[in-house]
Amino acid sequence: MKSVARNLSVPLIDMTALTEQLVTEYGPEKSKERIYCEEDNTHLRTLGGILFARLFAEELARQNMLK
Repeated sequence: MKSVARNLSVPLIDMTALTEQLVTEYGPEKSKERIYCEEDNTHLRTLGGILFARLFAEELARQNMLK
């Protein structure tokens, strides 16, 4: 994904890096309790979706991709 964006000279929002940082900040217990559903570490709770969407919007703004 990074090399494709670089080769095509298009912006990239690396959600993997952004969400990994957030989950690390929360720690294993709190991320399981607040971000992810109880069944797995893939599907998001409502709060997790909101937090991930906020990261995306903030990165759009940071990269001046919002008009």
